Amino acid sequence: MIEGTIYSISNEPFTKLGLQTSNGTMYILKCSKEVEQVLNKKQGQKIKIYYEKTEQSPEGLTLLVQNIDKK
Repeated sequence: MIEGTIYSISNEPFTKLGLQTSNGTMYILKCSKEVEQVLNKKQGQKIKIYYEKTEQSPEGLTLLVQNIDKK
């Protein structure tokens, strides 16, 4: 589990979701369409992300999201 602020990366149609932790680490989020829709509405808010693993991609460090705390 990791906690951070949700934000949008890049411009349409190449927009991706990102997460920035309190220590400044930035992650790109790879998730299902359902989770992506929820996160898009929570941009600028802090949220807990439950993830399967991290992987390095050309865009940066990526979290493979399993679930989120929808509170």
